[in-house]
Amino acid sequence: MICTCGGIFEFLRVEEYPSILSAQERLVYNRVCDVICMKCNQVLFNQPMILENR
Repeated sequence: MICTCGGIFEFLRVEEYPSILSAQERLVYNRVCDVICMKCNQVLFNQPMILENR
């Protein structure tokens, strides 16, 4: 993700999987994460974690 200042966001925290999910269910579970801009230090909470080639 790119910040409005042009910086790149870095992960601060990634949501843990719920313990009740099977290994197969974890592959498709949509987690959220907190990110911080490496240029201006803006923090965004609960952002959807989008992974390429899923």
